[in-house]
Amino acid sequence: MKKLVISLVSALFALCSCTENPLVVKTAGGIVQGIEQEGTYAFLGIPYASVTRFMPPQPAPEWEGVRVCDHWGPQAMQNVWGRELTEDEMSENCTVLNVWTTDVKAKKPVMFWLHGGGFDSGTSEWNPGMGLAREDDVVVVSVNHRLNIMGFLDLSACSPEYRYSGNVGMMDVIAALKWVRDNISKFGGDPDNITVFGESGGGGKVGTLLCMPEAKDLFHKAIIMSGTILNVNDRKMSQALGKAVLDELGIPVEEISRINDVPYKELYAAGQRAMAKSIGTRAPGTPMMWGFGPTPDGEVLLQQPFQPGFADFSTGKPLMIGTTFNELQRLCYDQNPTMDEAKAQLRQIFGDETDAYIAAFADAYPSYSPADLLSVDRLFRPKTVITSDWLSENWKAPVYQYMFTWKSPVNGGSVHGHELKFCFNTLDHGLNELPEPTEADQALADIMSLSWSNFARTGNPNAEGLPEWHTYTADNGEMMVFDYECRIRNNPDRALQDIQNRHCFEQLDKFRAEHTEYFKAALGECTHGSVEVTPEIGPEAAEFPAGTVFHVKATADPGYEFECGYDALGVQFGFYHEYYTQEFDVKLGWNCTIGASFVEPERLQGYTCLHDIVYAKPGVKELRYDAYIPDGAKGLPGIVIIHGGGWRMNCQNVMKGLARELVADGRYVVFSIDYRWAGNADGDAEPNSIADIIGDCYGAILHIQEHASEYGLDAGRLAVTGDSAGGHLCAAVANMVEMVGDRGFGVKPGVYEYMPTYMPKGWSIRKARRSLLAIKAVAPNYGIFDAGTMARFTGAEDTAAAEALAPICHIPDASVRQIPHWINRGTLDPIISEESTAEYYRALLDAGQVAYNIQVPGAVHAYYDWKSDSATKEAFIKFGAPYARQMEDFFNTIFY
Repeated sequence: MKKLVISLVSALFALCSCTENPLVVKTAGGIVQGIEQEGTYAFLGIPYASVTRFMPPQPAPEWEGVRVCDHWGPQAMQNVWGRELTEDEMSENCTVLNVWTTDVKAKKPVMFWLHGGGFDSGTSEWNPGMGLAREDDVVVVSVNHRLNIMGFLDLSACSPEYRYSGNVGMMDVIAALKWVRDNISKFGGDPDNITVFGESGGGGKVGTLLCMPEAKDLFHKAIIMSGTILNVNDRKMSQALGKAVLDELGIPVEEISRINDVPYKELYAAGQRAMAKSIGTRAPGTPMMWGFGPTPDGEVLLQQPFQPGFADFSTGKPLMIGTTFNELQRLCYDQNPTMDEAKAQLRQIFGDETDAYIAAFADAYPSYSPADLLSVDRLFRPKTVITSDWLSENWKAPVYQYMFTWKSPVNGGSVHGHELKFCFNTLDHGLNELPEPTEADQALADIMSLSWSNFARTGNPNAEGLPEWHTYTADNGEMMVFDYECRIRNNPDRALQDIQNRHCFEQLDKFRAEHTEYFKAALGECTHGSVEVTPEIGPEAAEFPAGTVFHVKATADPGYEFECGYDALGVQFGFYHEYYTQEFDVKLGWNCTIGASFVEPERLQGYTCLHDIVYAKPGVKELRYDAYIPDGAKGLPGIVIIHGGGWRMNCQNVMKGLARELVADGRYVVFSIDYRWAGNADGDAEPNSIADIIGDCYGAILHIQEHASEYGLDAGRLAVTGDSAGGHLCAAVANMVEMVGDRGFGVKPGVYEYMPTYMPKGWSIRKARRSLLAIKAVAPNYGIFDAGTMARFTGAEDTAAAEALAPICHIPDASVRQIPHWINRGTLDPIISEESTAEYYRALLDAGQVAYNIQVPGAVHAYYDWKSDSATKEAFIKFGAPYARQMEDFFNTIFY
């Protein structure tokens, strides 16, 4: 394998000359050295992520020294038809990208390219970006990512660990966009002006990004080139295919991890057999695709694109969309058929409408030939028109449409992908379709690449040498024709598209009728208010087609106010989303209950709640907290709440009842924090440990302290509380401040340190420890405190590790640091025993700490939770609320 890293001495020299040498750039992962390539600085094969089979991408490991990026990185694993490729040329760890620029100190538009090949094959090597970067003053980025069975094998029905496996190929693209956001300014690119563009499968990927919530803020404009073949994958199909693959491999579901050891060729072959036996194999020319490709899951991907449009959250992005004249249609220009011969072939497709088809074609293309009748595109253009019409009615940003009609001297056609060498301005790389480029060819390439780059620069593709190009509407049907003579046409072929749609998409219509996926929706409990849902649903679950959008309007009864809306998998929430406006939309992608919660007005008065403040993203999910800020807050102490749920469920919202009780008197700014779920419950490739979660809690507190002035908080006066798993976490966080460090948890014998997930910029570990000493009191509620119970709950086999996680083992002596405790437990709690809290209480007293051990008569587990069902609310009102006030009284003795 080619050596990528040079010596440390050279690295130091390169680092010193980064500001002088444009070929040496310091990225977040390390220093890269590029090459001069056709008038640009090119950086090839930069790793943007690290991947494990079927798991979401993780940040690429940092490297020491200088990584020499002088050759293409490995393409994704794919069928190479008998060729033997090295690991440098093709690898499962294919997450690399390329950058072309001419000025690393500039601030240029960024054009992020996604290659074609469907979701099955291809490589960024096909379309180098030096011509576009050199001629049109942009920074070009292209990317490799996981494809086919490696990127889109949906095993979510087999194990929670593989929750995201069906979409990891597109999650790679998200990771690449994040790399661009964080690093492209070092290459002269503007992270606030990124355009994604792609052709064929790459166009489909652009459309898919427009339906992925996590991509929303990662790019600003989109170009879809010949990409409107419809992906009809739904969860039912993809999960059936995943199970069929395991069957083909002879792997039982309970031994699913064995799939990680299957060689790629064997895995790919099993995938093809499984597809044939389960959902069927797609034939070339089919107007839709399915199988190993993205699948809506209601989280990573909300819907399929082009059906006919995209997710609402993308509506503000300018968009350009178009096709070539012939696309993938079989060409017959060399046959020179007569009109009668053409009619005979057309009649097999259009039947009695053949004459109407020819008449419509003549209106659209007056100078047509009989060969044109047979060779014109019938797959991409019709769906492009439908999508453009939808955009004209639903999109809040400009939409431009084009058609490329230049014909190759080699085959006489304007086929799928012919436009790429023109918009990339690399005609010398396209000798197969254009052996000897002419001046007219180069002039067309210049104007197309300028139009593409102008769109990336401003959202408007107009360019000198083009006629004025207006935005598309269904009425004007405006389309720029790119050819030796570029011209505008308005609705030239609408009648033709109507006929093509009726006859060329029967297979798609039949498929949709047979494969419509249905989910159950029911009306949830609504106490003290009501919801109006359109289309109407009732308390008994009824089936609706996947993708159904329910518009929900919540109305509070007199004397009550709207708290939140929700959709949930049941009400004891496995999956749960809250909405904070009284009218909201729920898109059906799972079985769910839809409803709203209403509360007394006084619960919502006297404070402001800031929802979902992101403090870190160490894995798949963003980590957030909510801030409850009393009106007029200034220099108040703070209380940080850590939620329970066995370290594997719930989020910060479940603590809003407790937060509201603690903020009500206006004496505290209250925060409710989220953290990673243990194991692979988040979909992270590497399982998360309890030590990682403790690091999350420390990271959240440091983020809160960093932004204290924004919240009216005194960062030097904090208390922590939590229940169940959060009871353990708050006690651990309070007791273990001295164990905050960066040497790892159990990496070295006898070393157990907690690295905060978030660190304020420029802070050292020592400064973080000093800041965390602001934790002056703790109220752990029905948590686990001793090492033996920790080991049983977590399955820890290492006694030392279990002791390192157990708060009872790290109580500071009161002469060194005082940390008063207020312990709380229900007398009927079936999970946490009275003896376990009593043991912790006695250990605190032995250390000289002030401690209280409160037993709540008649309470069971989790009475501090606040969920939208009446039983949980009643338990909180009966037990949680009065003891929250006692907890506040305890904190008052510390801070007032």
